Amino acid sequence: MSALTASISKLEQEKNQLQIEKDELLAKLATKTITKAPEVIKPATKAPIVCPVDWHLFNNSCYFISRTTRDWPESQSFCQSKGGHLAIIHTAEEQTFLWDLLPRGHWNAFWFGISDEHTEDQWKWVDGNPLVGGFWEVGEPNNHIDEDCGYIVKTQVMERVAIRSWYDAPCSMYWPFICEKEMVAGASTAIPH
Repeated sequence: MSALTASISKLEQEKNQLQIEKDELLAKLATKTITKAPEVIKPATKAPIVCPVDWHLFNNSCYFISRTTRDWPESQSFCQSKGGHLAIIHTAEEQTFLWDLLPRGHWNAFWFGISDEHTEDQWKWVDGNPLVGGFWEVGEPNNHIDEDCGYIVKTQVMERVAIRSWYDAPCSMYWPFICEKEMVAGASTAIPH
């Protein structure tokens, strides 16, 4: 019995170590994507995309992680006032890039640009396009208490991963949020503060 317990404990330690290594590899992959992005988007005749202060470049978009909290509609209005919208996340690379920017905490939640407020279980992005796939946590979305807006969670638990971090919640909750502004090379990057 004690041999089995020791074996289980050893396997759990190995699993945790592998999870940490996987998270580090995902972070490195996101970093490599970031460093390669300017080469991909920099035409010979135009200046490269430069994001404003406190905004982060990934592919052709600049992203802003708020430090203040608002409900989901107010978050979308704030992003629109900056010339963007709540973040629209289509790929695992984009999801991992954003998740890696978020601080860890007890339950750090950030609104992004998805909701099913018009038709239950028909999740749509803020640009009106339907969700295909997604990076929901197991068992989510669950519409537990009329939960029509999507958010990303990053906690102190190292086993949590970027590609399983979406939850649904009531749109009236106050959380920080993630804005996205699509950019074009050589365009003005002035975003009002």
